[in-house]
Amino acid sequence: MVGTLIAPNQMVSYPCLAYLVSSSNENPDLLNFSFVSDFYSGEKLNPHNAFFVLNSHVRSTCSKYPIAAFKGEKIANTFASNYGGDVRNFDFALFVAKKDLEFDTPILEARKLREIARGNAIFTKTCNSRVAKCPPLNPADIKALHTFLENKSLVQPHAQKETIDVPTEAKCPVCGMFVHKYPKWTTQISLQNSHNYFFDGIKDMMKFYFEPSLYHCSHTPRDFTHIFVSDYYTLEKIEAKEAFFVTGANVYGPMGYELIPFKNEADAQEFSASHNGHHIYPFHKLTKKIIWSLE
Repeated sequence: MVGTLIAPNQMVSYPCLAYLVSSSNENPDLLNFSFVSDFYSGEKLNPHNAFFVLNSHVRSTCSKYPIAAFKGEKIANTFASNYGGDVRNFDFALFVAKKDLEFDTPILEARKLREIARGNAIFTKTCNSRVAKCPPLNPADIKALHTFLENKSLVQPHAQKETIDVPTEAKCPVCGMFVHKYPKWTTQISLQNSHNYFFDGIKDMMKFYFEPSLYHCSHTPRDFTHIFVSDYYTLEKIEAKEAFFVTGANVYGPMGYELIPFKNEADAQEFSASHNGHHIYPFHKLTKKIIWSLE
């Protein structure tokens, strides 16, 4: 994190400080409660007394123009010498942050809405009234769930999106694991005779797709009428041949490294940028070499 600005009961990433400052137009006392965090120590600093390095090579969490705060001018100059950027005062940093806000706001709002949608899907799938107790969730899911619960009013009524319905007894034909335990990673291949195979991840599904005979199946891909995957953000059931897949990300499935599926290419690009993804592939570009490289 490049820095932090905090107000009563509110914390935001520092590059977005202009949002708080803009709010202070209605409440002039707001900035009296604000501070920034020293980049190295995290010490709370009065922003008017701090020194700011703008546009360094250090990546920002949510900003086009990185801004780092420092207690002393000397350490700010040293940082700028090592990582680039210019040392400026609070007023200039605020000016840049306001300009940055024009760029950030649509991105942050879109990201928030995606988190709300994903949190809603997690709540509906695993934490609603049909489940006695919400099962353990990973930190990313917990964050998405909290975002949804805090922003329920922003959820627009819409038709319930279809998800992959997995029988409790269904096992992945590749690894043998019970698939219903991993709803976030569920995939499905349907055959002409209405039989369905279920998988606990796209990696295993694609192994089966390319070489079904290795898994005691006499069918060929020509017999597969539908191939479904679950959108990573919403868990919506989508046609795999219309989806986009991120590889190399620092998000792991039940079988380790995975292909992360998305209905929209824009979501795939945003996820890849946030999670160190290496490539984004449409279905027809996936190969056996790509799949086996994930092992």
